[in-house]
Amino acid sequence: MVSCDARLNQPIQEADLLHGLRLHDISIHLAFLFTWLACLVSFYLSLRHATNYTRPNEQKHILRILFMVPVFSVTAFLSIKFYELHVYLETAHQFYEAIVLAAFFLLLCHFLAPDLNTFKDTFTHVKPKPWIPRPKCLKKRRAAIEWNGPPKPATSWSKYINLVCLSIFQYTFVKLIVSIITLGTEAAGVFCAESNSLSYAHIYLNVTQTISLTVAMSILFHFYTQFRQSLGPYSPFLKFLAIKTVIGLSYMQEALFNTLAGSEKSPVQPTATISIQTLQVGLPNLILCFETMVFAILHLWAYPWRPYTVENIRARQLENGEKEGLEDPSSMIAPSHNPIPAFLDAMNISDILRAIFDCVRWLVVKQPEAT
Repeated sequence: MVSCDARLNQPIQEADLLHGLRLHDISIHLAFLFTWLACLVSFYLSLRHATNYTRPNEQKHILRILFMVPVFSVTAFLSIKFYELHVYLETAHQFYEAIVLAAFFLLLCHFLAPDLNTFKDTFTHVKPKPWIPRPKCLKKRRAAIEWNGPPKPATSWSKYINLVCLSIFQYTFVKLIVSIITLGTEAAGVFCAESNSLSYAHIYLNVTQTISLTVAMSILFHFYTQFRQSLGPYSPFLKFLAIKTVIGLSYMQEALFNTLAGSEKSPVQPTATISIQTLQVGLPNLILCFETMVFAILHLWAYPWRPYTVENIRARQLENGEKEGLEDPSSMIAPSHNPIPAFLDAMNISDILRAIFDCVRWLVVKQPEAT
């Protein structure tokens, strides 16, 4: 690969736009405001969950999802400020989105089955839907993509859930490899984020991660539709929307600005008041900062903390005719005024790594039939 002639590494040359401020300066101020508001709302909600950490098996995944707001907004703000380092900064938040996707899937699994016995009961009698819905005109014909699992229910659910896990967790693995290669090629000067030329690594890595993300999001949506009724009480659609939209928008914005201003032949070119750095880095990251502020507010409804207070949990137990008192000590614990243990628990992603390892082991090692 040839070395990239990076236009983004040049000093910004923009005419003053407002009271001696360039558009780049205005973008920094606005991005800081959006980032500050987004982090404030996100920290409030995270703190509420951490101090009402009664169901750690659920809430650690929720905290990981909530952390997406400060990770995305802070890296986007820093990308505007230090535009020469934007590839390194964006790689950090793009890898974290893979962690968020895995955490959301595990959260749905825990909603469906809080423990191993419930897990087996939930999935043993599942009749998986076709991976890709067939048109009505083809319903009378057996499509190759339709689920044709073996007759034994135990084998069916085991195969189904492991295929779903593999399809979703592969994005975490692919994203890790892509991130490492991105950092290496950027350091070597052959990544060239501002170019879609086949001579640089950017186009190949971007296509790879886009395909991987499309597979993961499609299977995650399939999993959601499979268990939509069972997940109904947990408002899964709003939770799914709060994740899918922000990830999808970030990729769409990157692709749009690369297309419009990715090269000297692109339709949008720098002017006296808008530099190439602002076009390719400043504006898309400014929009992302604004979006994270909006989604931080949406998270207040998508991932509320009040259902996890001891009072509300006990009220639901009494309403459902259950005995008073705590349920399972492993799934519900006494809340603490110290949020640090909850934050540390959420940052420990060993459970995600273990889930990925179990799926890979199922793939390469023939497992006995589930019972």
